[in-house]
Amino acid sequence: SEIGVDIVAVERFLHYSEKSDVNLSKLFTSDELEYCFKKKDPSNSLAGKFAAKEAVIKILANQGVSISHSKDIEILNDDNGKPFVNSCPLEKVIDKIKISVSHDGGFAIAIALME
Repeated sequence: SEIGVDIVAVERFLHYSEKSDVNLSKLFTSDELEYCFKKKDPSNSLAGKFAAKEAVIKILANQGVSISHSKDIEILNDDNGKPFVNSCPLEKVIDKIKISVSHDGGFAIAIALME
């Protein structure tokens, strides 16, 4: 198994008030932004998704896959709000990666586990 973890300060995303911001579109897919900006405070969700992407990137790096853009990985949420990897450059591992995201004290932390 492989594990990846990342922590992100929510304040990094506080100044984004529009999902159409060009800087956000470099980091997130349109579906990710749609989800985050439905929330009362999108910065928490943005930080969580970014941390999850970085955690997955660490797993993929251990598989020999180099990721140059976080947008190459898409983290969506199921109907219950549980995050999952929807797409990544190494498609054959998507179903093997599980992720969990938590928020507290102005930080978002994500862990990714590939079985």
